[in-house]
Amino acid sequence: MPLFLILFTVLIFYIVIYPTFEILKECKICVGLLSVLFIDLLYFIMLVGYDFIFNTVSIVVDQLLFYTLVVDMLMVFLL
Repeated sequence: MPLFLILFTVLIFYIVIYPTFEILKECKICVGLLSVLFIDLLYFIMLVGYDFIFNTVSIVVDQLLFYTLVVDMLMVFLL
């Protein structure tokens, strides 16, 4: 389910949030950083919501999520 959830999260991001980034079109690094930050934050919110609704524990919220956020941010700078 988390793989389907990330696809759903990215779809929601590109339909709802990404069109508002047209203001920052000149700053490519800003758009990349904000996109990664919003997608990770939205994914975290959806995971917590999924766990709450179905009363499960799909991931343990600890340093692993922080590590993936840092790696995603570094990949924005490298690419």
